[in-house]
Amino acid sequence: MVNIFCTKKLEGFVTTEERTLESYTSDNNWNAQLIFIDRKKCIYLIHKRTLYAFLILNISKKDLPNLDQLFLNGFIAQLKIDNLYNPVLDNYLKENYSCIKLFKTDNDQKTLGTLRDGTSHLKFYIENEHDKIKAVNRHQHQTINIIPIGSRKFKCGKDMMKKELECFLA
Repeated sequence: MVNIFCTKKLEGFVTTEERTLESYTSDNNWNAQLIFIDRKKCIYLIHKRTLYAFLILNISKKDLPNLDQLFLNGFIAQLKIDNLYNPVLDNYLKENYSCIKLFKTDNDQKTLGTLRDGTSHLKFYIENEHDKIKAVNRHQHQTINIIPIGSRKFKCGKDMMKKELECFLA
């Protein structure tokens, strides 16, 4: 089960639940926010422990019933982009990432700060691009998870997620 703590902006777009003790004790917690890219709604997600990030692009209200599948597909796509995907992980990913629960914000300022910083990097990266969605895809392929994070001793999200997944490959 994936617990996603939504920012206030995202809470206005999706239906969320009140936080519970169970939501805090899970090992699979994420934060997410709604951002607009070229007037299209996108969800920027970041894993709390590893600060590994990915985006779900061009989402609308009609896509919300399939958000579980969009999350899993987006996460696997980003793992493939970052060369972290291994078919051996399929069962683990389906068991642990195919069902999500959306909660109201937990105000985790460390993670939210990294999320805001990632959003700033993204907006700067695409600022002068004509085709912004294409630029976002390029950003996902080139830089989103390799930016060193000061709060994690300048490790990057890709390396921390790789370490997290290695225990399931052993």
